[in-house]
Amino acid sequence: TSAEANITEEFRGDPEIQTSFNEFYLGDNSTVEHGAIESIESGFSYSRRKAITGRDSKINWLNSQFGGDLNRTKIETVLRGDNSSTEKTGVWYPVDDQHIDISLHVRHVGDNTKCDMDSRAVIDNESRSVYEGLQKVGNSAEDTQSFQDEKALMLSDKAEADASPKLMIENPDVEASHAASAGNVPKDELHYMESRGIPENAAQKLVVKGFFEPVMEQIELPDLKDKIREEVQKKLDR
Repeated sequence: TSAEANITEEFRGDPEIQTSFNEFYLGDNSTVEHGAIESIESGFSYSRRKAITGRDSKINWLNSQFGGDLNRTKIETVLRGDNSSTEKTGVWYPVDDQHIDISLHVRHVGDNTKCDMDSRAVIDNESRSVYEGLQKVGNSAEDTQSFQDEKALMLSDKAEADASPKLMIENPDVEASHAASAGNVPKDELHYMESRGIPENAAQKLVVKGFFEPVMEQIELPDLKDKIREEVQKKLDR
């Protein structure tokens, strides 16, 4: 009760298989900030994270994925306590033939619960991004707010982005939305920068950085924010 915790995890190295499991049970009026950078060069990586909230509690998740061949992450929050909330922020950047699979779930159980999920992916070469988001509002959950947005930027015609945002609403007293979109680098932005003397390759790198920034600005853990920017730069410089 009335506890606060900031937790950061970094996954690096080159094991063949990497797994990670976290569970948080928040007492009343508690706050948890959890951030993870998965830059491990593994053949297969699987992470599972879950939280159940008490009254007036909050848990914010930050998940970023950059390394490995096949990656699967699922983050689930059960907003059980009244007036509890969660934010889920995702950043991932597969290249070459990487496959990154992200699943974000939230269940609204208590009254006046809030959820905001915002994710950005950049996909290059022959890599693949799979995103699945679920907002479930129970029949007893009154005065719910739940929002979900996922955007993907495609840098290659051979890259693939699959997105499945879903709403399951059992109570009409809700304010909710969900969206997912994918597109190529805007030609007008490239043309604008190239017309001012910036080479095409450098202009595309600036577009990628700018694409991530709306999500980066939401990150409350400054050290982790800087490290994520470093991982993005490594991808751009490879």
